[in-house]
Amino acid sequence: MASCLNEDPDHPMQNIFNEGASFLQSDADHQLILNIPFQQPTGITGLRIWSEDEAAPALLKLFINNETFGFDDAEASAALEEVRLSMDDVMQGMPIPLKLAKFRNVHSLQIFVEENHGADVTRIRRLDILGQKEKDAGSDTAGLGLPIPMGFKLDKSDTPSYIS
Repeated sequence: MASCLNEDPDHPMQNIFNEGASFLQSDADHQLILNIPFQQPTGITGLRIWSEDEAAPALLKLFINNETFGFDDAEASAALEEVRLSMDDVMQGMPIPLKLAKFRNVHSLQIFVEENHGADVTRIRRLDILGQKEKDAGSDTAGLGLPIPMGFKLDKSDTPSYIS
C-alpha cells in the first residue's frame, strides 16, 4: 500500500490519488517521502504534480525499488533522478518526463520532496504517474498497488500513455 513519511494525519497521501479530494500535507517540516509500490514491474515515463503557492514542491529526488526507504536513506543516497519544479510547473500540472531506461522494471517508486518554494509545510493536491506496463503484464491495472494512482494508465503498446 502507498505510504508517506512526515504526512499530516489530517491530510494523508491517499488524498492525492482521488480527484476532488483534499491534499497531502507535510507535518513536522516541509520534507516528505512518498513510497508507491506496484504489484508487478512497471515502466514509468513521467509524473504530473499539482500544487500552489510557496507550499508547492520545488525539488524532488526520485528513487526506485526500496520500500523501506527513509529520510536517512534519502540524505545518504544518490537519487536516480533530481527534478526542479517551478511554480508554473505545479500550478498547471505540467508533465515531468522521465527516461524510461532509468525507470523500467519499477517495483516501487520513492519520491523525496526535499525542498518547497519557501513555506513551513509542503502541500500536493494531486499526483499522476505516467507509464507503461512490461510486455508480459496482464490487465491495465494489474501492475498497480492500491490505491491506484489517479491518471496512471498502463498501455498495451510500446507507447507511453496518459489518462487525464
